[in-house]
Amino acid sequence: MRYFKNPTSGKVHAYDETVPSQIPYIDIAIADNWVEVTGNWPPPPAPPTLAQQASALLAGTVAITSTTNSALSGDYTVTQTDQNHIAAEVQSIMLNNTFADGTTSVSWPDNTGSLHTFTIAEFKTFAMALGSFVAACYKCITGASTTLPNTALTI
Repeated sequence: MRYFKNPTSGKVHAYDETVPSQIPYIDIAIADNWVEVTGNWPPPPAPPTLAQQASALLAGTVAITSTTNSALSGDYTVTQTDQNHIAAEVQSIMLNNTFADGTTSVSWPDNTGSLHTFTIAEFKTFAMALGSFVAACYKCITGASTTLPNTALTI
């Protein structure tokens, strides 16, 4: 919070320097050891809507815990690019029973860039968990659900 004295009126103004559009938003007058505050505090920002919260989840990460292969546990991003890549790999698995490059395993990066090697069966489980998470987010975005999904997933 910063204060300045208006040289014309003699009033002391307070303003929040992080909100320049609201400068000044309150007047403080000091007389005879009393402080008089006039004006209106700015309204608090509106909390994010459920759709905004769900959209934010889709720009973040999920924490995967693998019960069968602890080497797969980690935090993974779920951006649109990630979703597209997962869909392409699943499509190849469904059509060819291999990953898109013709192999039977894939090295998938977590959010730090560390690679985790998935078999086809493990990747299907991973893709299903992420797919369910994404679908739950989209239900919140469209108004079909009022419950945000958990970002801690177990495969």
